[in-house]
Amino acid sequence: MKKNSLGIIMAVFIFIAMLPQQALAADNENPLKLQAGQSALVEAELSQANGEKISSLQLSLEVTSQDGTSGNASVLEKIENLSFSPDAAITSKAKVCEQRYHKNTGVLDIYIAGTQPLFSAEDKLTVGTVTATGKDGNGVDVYIKMVTDSFKVVRGNALQTIMEDEATVHIAVAQEEKPTQPQEPEKPTTPQEPETPNPENPTIDKTQLNEALDIAAGFAESDYTADSFALLKAAIEKAKNVMNNSDATKEEVESVTEELLNVIGSLVPVSKNNVDNNSQANGNNQNQSSVSAQTGDWNGILIFAAMTVFSLSVIVMLVIWKKYHKQS
Repeated sequence: MKKNSLGIIMAVFIFIAMLPQQALAADNENPLKLQAGQSALVEAELSQANGEKISSLQLSLEVTSQDGTSGNASVLEKIENLSFSPDAAITSKAKVCEQRYHKNTGVLDIYIAGTQPLFSAEDKLTVGTVTATGKDGNGVDVYIKMVTDSFKVVRGNALQTIMEDEATVHIAVAQEEKPTQPQEPEKPTTPQEPETPNPENPTIDKTQLNEALDIAAGFAESDYTADSFALLKAAIEKAKNVMNNSDATKEEVESVTEELLNVIGSLVPVSKNNVDNNSQANGNNQNQSSVSAQTGDWNGILIFAAMTVFSLSVIVMLVIWKKYHKQS
């Protein structure tokens, strides 16, 4: 009887120990493997993005180990740069297409800002391609994936983080484009006579400048480094002066609009700096477990607690039975 009881208790504890491992394994995300010379195509799909006229966004990708572990020093030392090339449709609409690669963490931050809607009528957007290079300047094998909770867009006057149930970001190996056959040159057409300019002073369109100011107003000072936000304040003040100047020229309006959007794209989030500092101070172990800590499975925890109580109850019942058996 004693051997059977101990066998039951051991089986219960083994079953309990296995539950958290199964729950955490289901949450792991598989990174995308890029072979040397390959690029990753990044596409986004966001519900109501076209209707809301989303024109500014940011997201981050990171270099990982094969199992998706972040911050592996032996992996990062082989990568010289992770570079981003925006899609042609984005460059024709957005004023800012900035990128920053952090070599110590392997994170690539991408900033896109403008005043024209970026997403198609189907609420889809081809963001661009990402390529990894080694220290010798050639391509290198690498694993990459999107940083959790890094996809953010400007909605109205606020920068919002997009949750998983709202949007989907696809990262896949980009297909190589086949060379196209050269087209025959078009026949020259008869040049049209130039239009006669209007002698009256034209009204300067400040619509894009006004939209850029609305975007800039949505960024909170506490979310960004002091230096980068100070540049934003100065750019906003300069843009407001031009906005209120009835004698401002078209060139001045366009110049100050572009400058303001460039400063928006250059903002440095405080949270990203903190992540980099914590990674250096606390080591790689804390960085490797962050994703699992954020996505813990409450169902696994409840089952773990229930089975623990059950096991303790079995032990107590065995002790009571043993005392009773001796007395009898």
